[in-house]
Amino acid sequence: MASITRKIGEGTAYSFFQNFLVIILGAFSTIFIIRSLGSYQYGLVVLALSITNVLNIFLDFGIGNVIVADIAGNLGADKLSRAKRLLKDYLFLEFVAGGVLFFVAYLLSFYAETKYGPEIAGLVKISSALVILNAAKNVFVVFFYSFSKFKFLASLFIMESITRFSAVLGLIVLMKGGMVSVMLTYLIAPLAAVLFMSPSLVKIISGLRGVTASKEKLLLGLVKEHGKFQTFLRSMQNLFDSLRIWIIQIFAGATGVAVFQVALKFYGYLSQLVFAASTPLLSVVSEELGRDRENARRITERISKYLTWISIFTMATAWVFTPAVLNLFFGDKYDSSVSLIRWFLLGYFIGGIGVAMKPVFFALKAQKELLKSDMLSFFISYPISTFLTFLYGPVGFALPIGIYSTFFLRYSYLKKLNFNFVGSLGSYLRWDKEDTYLARRIYNVVLRKIKRRQPENAAE
Repeated sequence: MASITRKIGEGTAYSFFQNFLVIILGAFSTIFIIRSLGSYQYGLVVLALSITNVLNIFLDFGIGNVIVADIAGNLGADKLSRAKRLLKDYLFLEFVAGGVLFFVAYLLSFYAETKYGPEIAGLVKISSALVILNAAKNVFVVFFYSFSKFKFLASLFIMESITRFSAVLGLIVLMKGGMVSVMLTYLIAPLAAVLFMSPSLVKIISGLRGVTASKEKLLLGLVKEHGKFQTFLRSMQNLFDSLRIWIIQIFAGATGVAVFQVALKFYGYLSQLVFAASTPLLSVVSEELGRDRENARRITERISKYLTWISIFTMATAWVFTPAVLNLFFGDKYDSSVSLIRWFLLGYFIGGIGVAMKPVFFALKAQKELLKSDMLSFFISYPISTFLTFLYGPVGFALPIGIYSTFFLRYSYLKKLNFNFVGSLGSYLRWDKEDTYLARRIYNVVLRKIKRRQPENAAE
């Protein structure tokens, strides 16, 4: 179990560093672009990219994580022929879908020209190439994720962010480029990332060279059995997220939307960092479940315990320092967002356990039950949040009603699936031998690294 926990710990560290760097570089890149372009030009760029973003959904119909879980499960059960078949089928799917959607995007540029003019048409033509690059990037993500190569996965996204930030500095800030230059930064970044990580992908593929792919139609079977539920759930999540903004617009106006969006962004960035462990959990739990169901349950319980400690500590820290952070970046313009962020943060009481739940549903191939729980949560929480928004403004959707309803519904379904990893309150407060062992390992690793650096510093 220690080796599995170490793998999750390493994956969490890579994911945390990746998320941190992507958030920082992405924020500065966006600031430079907005300052360089006028509001009209920036609006055209966003409009062109929105067409590509919609088409990206149809690259794999949202089943990427389902495929990752199935491949990892087959690897854990030593069914390499099935894993190779799924990888080959997914590669073929992305190749065909990327080519078809590229032509769709290119054809849409002619419609955009008649509707919005030649400027937007040229941008859409440039962005159509982004569909092919995103298809290629999807392949890299699924391969790295399935084999628990979290270092490679983080490197892919970090390389993309660094390249885009560098391209923005060169083309936009120094060379004073316009809309076309901005679109080029979106193309250069994923292309550089894919090329840079190609040797790592080849290394993984070479490990399966002697394996004969299964002749079963596994990808089609996956979609028919449990993949279709994830596709529908993802579509509904996108719909409800958009609906939430329009509800706030109706009852609280544009100002209410802005206040809510700042709070949501702040909470979203914080959650990306705090719950970085959700990235390695999907493949690791799926792989371990293929070997030993009970051990997979114990691992999930252990990780949810640590995530609970981290989330509660983060909640307390963010509660205190949020006003100062917002004031530093926005002055007193978004003081109203502070109370909304604090309401969001109350979801962190069960955040650690909640984050561990979704990978378990994927590992159990229980996407149907996941769809039922989340849809029921939507239908319970949205009417209540809408009514509270009517009475009190955007705070109605900041209250963690959906988080708690989703948690309890998922918990009830996991009990029915006989995979209840949620321990008693005492188990989350208790420090046991395994905790001591892991703490000692972390301490020894840190100590060794400090000792290694001391001779280097002395030599300097």
